[in-house]
Amino acid sequence: MKHFNEGLWVDFVRGTASKDVQQEMQTHLNTGCVACQSVVDWMQRVEGVAAADRKQEIPREWIARARAIFRQPGTKNAWIDDLVAIMGELIFATRFEVEGAGIRSFSTAAGGGRMMFRAGDYQIHVNVAGPTAGEPGEIVGQISNDADPPGSQEGMVVQATANGRMLSETTANRFGEFVMEYPFLEQATLRLASRERALLIEVPLYQERNSAAEGE
Repeated sequence: MKHFNEGLWVDFVRGTASKDVQQEMQTHLNTGCVACQSVVDWMQRVEGVAAADRKQEIPREWIARARAIFRQPGTKNAWIDDLVAIMGELIFATRFEVEGAGIRSFSTAAGGGRMMFRAGDYQIHVNVAGPTAGEPGEIVGQISNDADPPGSQEGMVVQATANGRMLSETTANRFGEFVMEYPFLEQATLRLASRERALLIEVPLYQERNSAAEGE
């Protein structure tokens, strides 16, 4: 007698198995298989409880409290939130391979792009590489200021955030370069901060379509 594994019985109980498989499994139950019927009975009870839970409306204050409990704990860089941000202006964006003199060489990937921002005297070069083969995306960038002495960008905190939640964090090296993972959430923002200079620069990692800054 052919038996089915628990994974298939889960699909059977939820009604997600294909029509042919569903019919074959029902025929098997009709033969009187006690072991498989016991599995199905237990899964049906579990599914019944889950279905009842899904109908419950959770009060908003409970959701707010739960989010507060699981909110990312404060870090040594919590001081960043007290700074007034300078918004970076997008001055260049492209999906093509364009290398600038003195700029770190970046790899390209589907879903990524290259952007350059200006914020006061600072320039931020960003390359966003899309995820591949189940691996997260990657941000490779560089912050520079011609008026700053060499190495002055070292240790700047770089954060990728979305909806008030930090996605990833790193620090720049002595060349102002940084690399970090990026899960490609919409409306994400890159934040670059220096505690010594009370400096916070924010740049969007998303672009509006038909942007005038888009490279040809």
